[in-house]
Amino acid sequence: MNIINIIAGFLTSILEFFYGLVNNYGVSIIMLTVLIKLIMIPSAISQVRQQILMEMVKPLELEIRKKYKDSKEKLNQEIMKLYSEKGIKPLGSCLFMLIQLPIWFGLFRALSTNQDFVGKGFLWLKDLSKPDSLYIIPVLVGITTYIQFKITTSKPVEGDKTAASMAMMNYFFPLFLAYITISFPSGLGVYWVSFGVLTALEQFFLRRRLKAWHKK
Repeated sequence: MNIINIIAGFLTSILEFFYGLVNNYGVSIIMLTVLIKLIMIPSAISQVRQQILMEMVKPLELEIRKKYKDSKEKLNQEIMKLYSEKGIKPLGSCLFMLIQLPIWFGLFRALSTNQDFVGKGFLWLKDLSKPDSLYIIPVLVGITTYIQFKITTSKPVEGDKTAASMAMMNYFFPLFLAYITISFPSGLGVYWVSFGVLTALEQFFLRRRLKAWHKK
């Protein structure tokens, strides 16, 4: 049994527990999402702190980019030195997203192979184990993914081509996810959308709290 099957079995057990409480798998998926978000709060706090630090050092980073614009090697060395001095980890946002991948794959496997989800509806969705025939879920996935990327990635500094390329992904990736979600179990979309909405709310409150703390 591979790791995805183990995760799928674990998530199924949690969903069945919640189903016993609310008698609806759609609501159970949302409850699972809330549980996962609570578990990931330490990671979310770390991510928001990294974003705030990145924003605080932008003026210094811009000065370095202007000073060493003709020496790419020296520029990269000075930028990495600045990040190290300020405790910044540039890949923090990417790691936050990667943590979710095993959960996505596990839930996809659970919804695709477990007969308990077949024929179970939620709101306009008639079957959480099958794609949304109205394509509402793919559209919501695209919108919430865009918002999630927008609030969890820092704006690129002028002259930083790598960051600018990453910013372009904020437009491409949501469209790509919306497209592939067309053929995914709609229950996975319910999780995805719920996670995106909760992330937006979480980021809003954490940023207000942590920004006030850094100003002290």
